Amino acid sequence: MGRKLAGGLSLADADAFYDRTDGPNVRRVLEESLPANLTLMMTATGEISSGGLTFLITPSSSRTTREK
Repeated sequence: MGRKLAGGLSLADADAFYDRTDGPNVRRVLEESLPANLTLMMTATGEISSGGLTFLITPSSSRTTREK
């Protein structure tokens, strides 16, 4: 809703938008999704970690580096 309010919608319009679009999608994901078997976390510097492995993805390259 914050992005809709920031975009100039009234609270009532932002609330109605959420009820029509984002709300049903959030509920569907929370109610119907299976648990993840892999969780990735991205740091502020762009590193992605999972299970002790760290990946650094650079915008100028399609290559990734893998570190243990």
